Parts: sequence; C-alpha cells; structure tokens
Amino acid sequence: GFAFVTPLYVQHKYDGLINHGIAYPLVRALFGRRVRQPIGGDFGVSGELARTYMQSPLWDDGVAGFGIGVWMTILALNRGALLCQAFVGKPKIHRPRDSAGPAFRQVVGTLFSLVPQLNDSWLRVKHSRPTPVFGFQLGEPEAPPKVTLDSERLFSRFREGLSSYGEIWEQVLSPEVFSKLLETFEMGKPVFDFPTDLWARILFDSAVSHRDRVCDSDVLIESLLPLHFGKTFAFVKKTSRMSARQAEETIEEECMVFEAAKPYLVQRWLGQ
Repeated sequence: GFAFVTPLYVQHKYDGLINHGIAYPLVRALFGRRVRQPIGGDFGVSGELARTYMQSPLWDDGVAGFGIGVWMTILALNRGALLCQAFVGKPKIHRPRDSAGPAFRQVVGTLFSLVPQLNDSWLRVKHSRPTPVFGFQLGEPEAPPKVTLDSERLFSRFREGLSSYGEIWEQVLSPEVFSKLLETFEMGKPVFDFPTDLWARILFDSAVSHRDRVCDSDVLIESLLPLHFGKTFAFVKKTSRMSARQAEETIEEECMVFEAAKPYLVQRWLGQ
C-alpha cells in the first residue's frame, strides 16, 4: 500500500556521515518527514511513482550519480507519496569511498538544485513527522563493520579551508554567520566545537547563494567540504565514548536544531 519504501540500515555511528550531517537533517527540516536514509542505496517504488520519475525534468549528471537517492526521496515527498521505512537487518554493503569525492559534491549539488524548484512545497512545512517502520525482527541484527576515522586529518583539512575558501564564505554567508564561523577557527583542538545551529545556517545560506548564483556553483559546494570535515570532527569528538544508540540520539537532537533554525532559511529565501 505504500508508494515509496526507504531502507533502515544497521550502521556504525561513523558510517554515512554525509547523510548524518547534511542529507537527513536538511530533507527532514525542509520537507517535514523523518526519513533516516534519504540517500540509501535500496528503494521500493510503485509503478505510479516510477512514472513520476520518468517524467521529471529535474535531472542532471549529479542526480545520475550519487545524487539519485536524495532525488528519489525528495520527489516522492514533494508529490505527497505514501512512504515507509523498511528495516534491513544487515549492514549496507558498499565500496569504501572518500566523502571528499563525487559523493559529497553530487549529493549536496542535487539537494541545492532541487530546493528552488520545489519551494512551493517546503516553504509551507513547519514541523516534521515520523515515518512508519516495518521489518524489525527478534534477535540481534548483524553487527556493522568498524569504521575508523583519522580525526587529526579531519581537523587539519578543516583548518586549511580558511585560506582556500575564506573569501568565498564571506560572499556566500550572511555577515553574522560568517563572523561566527571565523570564531571556530580560533578554537584549539581540545576545546573545539562546531555548533549545530551554525552548521544549519551555513547550509541554509549556501542554498540561498546557490539559487542566486552568488559565485560558481561548483566552487560553492567545494567550499563546504572543509566545513563538513570540521562538523564531522566535532561530532566524532562528542560521540567517541557513546554507543551507537546514544550517537543516534545525538543525530536526532541535531535534526531538531535544524528544524528550529528553519525560519531563518525562510526569511533569507524570501528576502525578508
């Protein structure tokens, strides 16, 4: 009876960081549904929804690559398709890849390209609601493979971003957000933090600037990568001693911060 089914994977807390920090909170805040894996690799689609995909003019090379999952999810949400989530008892199997590669650019680029096309839909959304889940079984699911991150490299890549993209950030971000971002570069590693409200506003400002073509779109998206590394470093620092369940609760809390910050996006989007 559902038109669109998304997966719920068994994941290590540091697997799927583009989804944790960008796709899930943005899709949830904008379109008002808690779809935990909007960029998952497995979907169930009704024939009617498949026809919608076939007829959609919203398509480019990024969508054809790693952007396909978020494209399918957002178009289903925009259409009001009846959707649910299916629990997959095994970890997602995929080729290891560096999030600095095409995955980051194509997922973020697809998101930013869709937002202005569908603003009649998301501008009206004020809160998120849960999505039903099917398939939980008794017994322990298969444990996900361990994921190790080089936190030193994450922090250094973040710090390097200021000299490379500082001028771009000043163009893309509002003065207040840019000023708060600069404060994070003054923090040493032991006390470093990247507030989620700041991260949400950076992504919101970037979406507005992407629509307005404030600078080259590809450069804008590339400039977000070191900031993604900084936010990831802060997340790893915060959750290093947490269980997978506790880390998941932290992600849910961060999504609520995105929702609370959405009026800022609406004001910027409407030029108020």
